[in-house]
Amino acid sequence: MYYTNDPIADYHRYAADQERELDKLPKCCVCGEAIQDDYCYVVNDEPVCEECMNRDYRVSTEELMNH
Repeated sequence: MYYTNDPIADYHRYAADQERELDKLPKCCVCGEAIQDDYCYVVNDEPVCEECMNRDYRVSTEELMNH
């Protein structure tokens, strides 16, 4: 953590460090956000976050049986 006499500069330095850490994470191929969870899904060799996976790919088994 950075502590100087300029708290605004400290915040900007901290925020930049956080952004650099986020840039290291894999990006979801659906929403483009950094995947910050411990796990994600891989569909066609592309990472997908859990939120997108549930929203875009999850269906009930009963729904599939009625097709």
